[in-house]
Amino acid sequence: MRGPATNARSLLAVLLATGILVPFLTALRLFIIIRKTRIGKFSAAYFGEVFLVVVAVLNTVETVLWFWNSWEELNGGVDAIGVRYLQRAFWASITYTVHLWVLKGAFLSLYYDLVPTLNWKSRWLLYVTTGLTVLSFPGVLTGQALFCRPINRNWSMESDFCTHITSRTWIVASSWANIATDLLISAIPLCIISTLKLSTRERYGFIAIYGLCSLSIFASILRFSVLTHDATTSPPPNLKTLHAVIFWSTIEVLCAHICYCIPAFRVLVRKKKERRPSNAASERCIESRATVRTTPVTGGGGEWFDYDIVSPLEESPITPLTGGSGESGIRGDRRSWLPRRWSIRGPPEVRTVPAGLERQPTTLDRNTSRGRGWTLVATEDRVSADLV
Repeated sequence: MRGPATNARSLLAVLLATGILVPFLTALRLFIIIRKTRIGKFSAAYFGEVFLVVVAVLNTVETVLWFWNSWEELNGGVDAIGVRYLQRAFWASITYTVHLWVLKGAFLSLYYDLVPTLNWKSRWLLYVTTGLTVLSFPGVLTGQALFCRPINRNWSMESDFCTHITSRTWIVASSWANIATDLLISAIPLCIISTLKLSTRERYGFIAIYGLCSLSIFASILRFSVLTHDATTSPPPNLKTLHAVIFWSTIEVLCAHICYCIPAFRVLVRKKKERRPSNAASERCIESRATVRTTPVTGGGGEWFDYDIVSPLEESPITPLTGGSGESGIRGDRRSWLPRRWSIRGPPEVRTVPAGLERQPTTLDRNTSRGRGWTLVATEDRVSADLV
């Protein structure tokens, strides 16, 4: 099976899109991760973010080199192929190989953050995949760099010209090392998901992301098909073959990069939904902002203050705490709206429980820092907060 007959102009468009999207997605993901990660909390996922930055740099380098060659082809045609052209093509291929394996390491780093919660089968698969990925990287890279010796034969314009992409043996070995490790890495989330209970929406989201990752593997298989076909029919490969290989290589890394970054963007979707007022039933896990009204001992208008809730709520209807004067706004079962965990931030004013209503208080949470913090207290008729 042959890849699409891409010309220099269409290849330029794909390379330009990749060169813009990859740094943008990387920067956006890092911005979100840094904002929501607590200072001092270290995890294996940090290595994944470091790998992601390295991937973005490598992607920029290889994209610039391939873009440069395609631009020269567009202006000069076949005559543009010279020593500099072949040098850029060689170093771009080396950069691309490093890019692929560093991206694999980023995915594996995310899974290592879940090791304490994995069953023994998932752990075994993770360790085996890591070992094969680490061992295959130096083998593929060394074979690619030293296939033609001396190395300057890769850009020679004489009869001793040599390139690794005309060797069927190297193509099969390197491509299957890449595809096999990709398949193992993609099998890890399947083992993890099989032990979880997902809602319908979460299941659809997982299928969408997993399908995008499958496109990356599919592009890798197509690239392998193009190389194996032309390695046996037209050595050395012509520009048409090079365009097809670069095209599918770019699609492969772009799909994998999107697949890695996109789960972090759920935060943006949740924040957008929070801005819409709704009295519907709560989700299993929400971030919301509520307003509590406290009534003085003498009754009357009362005062208002806001606090943030960032916690999973029980699946039961809740009524906004915006009742009339002297009421909390709680309806029906007075305990059904209570969350399992509250994280409350409020102003440093003292709010007290009205006299006579201290009976049967229920302390929901105490978020303290050096002896100071909010304590939310619920009684049968009032909701108030104390600074402790």
